[in-house]
Amino acid sequence: MSSSGRYRRPKATPEPIPLDGSACITSIRSCPDDPARVSIRVGRQRVGRVLIETRVRHGLEVGTPWTEALAEAIGEELARGNAYRAA
Repeated sequence: MSSSGRYRRPKATPEPIPLDGSACITSIRSCPDDPARVSIRVGRQRVGRVLIETRVRHGLEVGTPWTEALAEAIGEELARGNAYRAA
């Protein structure tokens, strides 16, 4: 129980995003704290933040199908970015 006495429900675990191309990118927004990156959402789930160069290189636009190959390519950059920020 929290200090205010209210019960806070745990967040529901998000549904896995299908990688067969049936899901698509629904939002691409600039990150206010890092002008070189954009935030990508598929459905209501935030996939991550990638460099604008990556967005251009992969041709990411709203409506781009979310595939396994695209998820792997974006995942590699996210891992590199997280490692860079942690160092």
